[in-house]
Amino acid sequence: MFEIITIDELLKRLDKYNHKELHVHHTWKPNHQDFNGFNGISLQEGIKNYHVNTLGWQDIGQHVTLLPDGTFITGRDFGKTPASISGKNTGAFACEILGNFDIGHDKLEGAQRDSIIKLARYFDNKGRYVRFHRENSPKTCPGTSIDKDDFMSEVRQKSVEQNLEVKIQSATKQKKTWEDYIIGDLAKELQNAINTIYKTKLKLDGYIGDLTLDTFSKIALKKGDKNALVKVVQKRLLQLGYKLPKYGADGSFGAETLNAIKEFQKVNALTVDGIVGKNTLNALFKK
Repeated sequence: MFEIITIDELLKRLDKYNHKELHVHHTWKPNHQDFNGFNGISLQEGIKNYHVNTLGWQDIGQHVTLLPDGTFITGRDFGKTPASISGKNTGAFACEILGNFDIGHDKLEGAQRDSIIKLARYFDNKGRYVRFHRENSPKTCPGTSIDKDDFMSEVRQKSVEQNLEVKIQSATKQKKTWEDYIIGDLAKELQNAINTIYKTKLKLDGYIGDLTLDTFSKIALKKGDKNALVKVVQKRLLQLGYKLPKYGADGSFGAETLNAIKEFQKVNALTVDGIVGKNTLNALFKK
């Protein structure tokens, strides 16, 4: 079963293995236009279907696919050799970046760029080679807009800057509440839905801080509810890999959503009552 994981979760898992190099690809197709923010697993299933049923491979070729939002979808078992670069597969870890990064098409930027830089830095800091597909193939992969020298300079420069920043932060900065929670558009949707339903005045900044968390005590979503907040919860469930195959994020709290919530509560050692209250919301929106 495919999973959605963060860059930090990925690096933690990689510590259990001893890959000798990183392979960097772009998917070319699907690309950014095909990603809607919530269909990463569906796109990964499509890639696997192509690899297995069209190319005749035993499994999806890559170990992970990097989505435009900076998260990864797991693929082939990390302990198995990828179908990645001919003659270079043994001991390699293969990452496909979702997009077409040839000049004039998608841009590698934002959270997606940050995540591949961090992944490459992880290997580079261990003295492991970072290999672009085109180094051993006539293809342009991972895209003509990505210069290898510039890419590796960014990997190494950010590593130096980050080491200095960590030292400064460890001495001067305490961790903020919002750092434990998701950031961005879905957090804004959450804040807007709470404002609309509960007449609060949360700032729509995309950061789930103390003020947003305080409103969670007002909330008790249950089967039969129909509103924007239910839709946000459904979107988060889909992000986390829970299935809502019939209705998706439709804003209606039906049996399908109830079952997904109960499964989430069980996995996270919460009271399995199917009610989305303070504790369930806290767990749902944590990174």
